[in-house]
Amino acid sequence: MTSRQLKLKLVEVPTASLKIDGERLGTDRVRTPVPTQPVLLPSLEAGLTNLGYDVNTEIINMKLGNAIEQRKGVINLEGLTLENYILGIPFESIDDQIRQTHVLGLTSNFSYSSGIVADFIRHAKKINPGVIIVVGGADASVRQEYYLSGGADAIIIGEGENNGHFVIDALLQGKSLQNIARVAFRNNNGIVKTIEGIGNDPVKLDELPFPALDRISLADYLDTGEGPLITGAFPPLWAYETSRGCKQVCHFCTTPFLKPGYRTMSLNKIAQYFAYMKKAGVRTIISNEDNILSRMHTKDYARDPLGREEVLQYARLIRETSLPFEFANGLEIGKLADENGIPDQELIDALFYHKINSDGSFSGTYRCYIPLENLTDKGIRSLRKLRLYDTEKAILEAIAKTKVPMLNFGVIVGLPAETPESIAQTMGRCYEIKKAITNISPNTDLYFNFFMFAPLPGTPDFRLNQNRMVASVDAQPELWSFYVSGINGNHYSAREMTLLRREMSREINGTNAMWVYDGQDTKK
Repeated sequence: MTSRQLKLKLVEVPTASLKIDGERLGTDRVRTPVPTQPVLLPSLEAGLTNLGYDVNTEIINMKLGNAIEQRKGVINLEGLTLENYILGIPFESIDDQIRQTHVLGLTSNFSYSSGIVADFIRHAKKINPGVIIVVGGADASVRQEYYLSGGADAIIIGEGENNGHFVIDALLQGKSLQNIARVAFRNNNGIVKTIEGIGNDPVKLDELPFPALDRISLADYLDTGEGPLITGAFPPLWAYETSRGCKQVCHFCTTPFLKPGYRTMSLNKIAQYFAYMKKAGVRTIISNEDNILSRMHTKDYARDPLGREEVLQYARLIRETSLPFEFANGLEIGKLADENGIPDQELIDALFYHKINSDGSFSGTYRCYIPLENLTDKGIRSLRKLRLYDTEKAILEAIAKTKVPMLNFGVIVGLPAETPESIAQTMGRCYEIKKAITNISPNTDLYFNFFMFAPLPGTPDFRLNQNRMVASVDAQPELWSFYVSGINGNHYSAREMTLLRREMSREINGTNAMWVYDGQDTKK
């Protein structure tokens, strides 16, 4: 049997960025690890090879290289001028690669950059009309029509390891996609979305091959989405996950709706993964998963003892790497206290273990992102994963006892019911947390990231707030940023809340800290 030649390129397109008067709204750090393509590639290659293809693959991250800031225009938000930019290399810079490929695989996770993905699809089809374009990712999974209307040939819904190769094979051979699971496509009757079919086996993390780190330039990854590395931590760095899904169902998050169930990697596989990363040259490791502590989830605030022991063993494996480590996607800190609200100092000490070595290098946890989500009494009651404010404050004080060098906090503001009183309570509690932690650990750097309430497609929030949106997500996707309001609330307009969020961040963090966090020029 003669193998069929296939040239496949997996592409990460540039990202969107907004500014007001030249000041960036939120972080757009482009030299952070992008795991999607390296994680997916080995499974795609293996599947296509089994189907008889001789696969020539390439990963292209357009956020890297000689990345430039391209001005796209302006957006008028109720009289407020938002400067609209693209961060990354120009589309034209990879025209030769587009001409020479059969299939382009694109990832679109974030609504705010979906316009750039759609523009790239149209550009690629113009350069190579015969190229097949398949799109996956969180946003594409729930907005299939937007991408198909823009020229995509198929959308993979959810995870693509087990069905992606079947989709590519069918498109190359001109066959129907009807019998393939979790794919959206156009036919004469409009848009078809399948649920069942081939390739619908659940992804088992222990059976996945390790990411193709040999197919990317690790040296390009210099920092994380949470800011620069600490002194003693060095690039290259890599972001990994040992679980998928989450046992919580937060109304603002797409994870519970796109990654069914909660699946974990075994401790033995994790140990192998860490060894693999070190052998590949990774010098700083970053946890990028949704909820590590779901391993110990059970009813209400009780915790599974076996799951707790597993988390302790996981922390031991992190420690044994002797590498700098970061929880970049957060910890559900409510699980760091028992059902009575008493902080679990043993577990906290294990997760936040760190030391400075004799040569000045750093080992262990240097930074953790903590999703506080909401600091108002009403907001805390609305999310089942949150504990009472006093309990969470006690947990933070227990974390401070570890003297961890950096803590970043995520706080959602700009909900429809936001009022001056709720803003005042949020700010007051931010100051209380700063004071409490600083009293215990004066050298711990603190940063509060005020995320704007953004009703993401595919979540209950999106369905419930249609009449509040100042524009449609298809017409103005850039407004689905976490630093700009796209809704008019009961008290604050979208314009007012956008400006207020920026001032809250400036007051709590200071301008220089904001610019460092966002990756902006601090010498302005």
